[in-house]
Amino acid sequence: MTAPSDREVFLNEVREALKTEIRRQGDLPGGGYVGTSYNREHALLIDGGIDLTPLAQAAIDAMVRRMGPLF
Repeated sequence: MTAPSDREVFLNEVREALKTEIRRQGDLPGGGYVGTSYNREHALLIDGGIDLTPLAQAAIDAMVRRMGPLF
């Protein structure tokens, strides 16, 4: 088995950051239900709205952590 490419590792880190932020918002009062899809493949079920500003910030933070001082 080959090791995942840098791109795959990076995308997984961004996905995880987004998933964490979406779940955090789901836990807030009135946040609605957040669950995984039936096949658990990069999908979340969301019942209610999400605030995109913290979601974008989570993605940017993950990118900055990955790119380090180059960014």
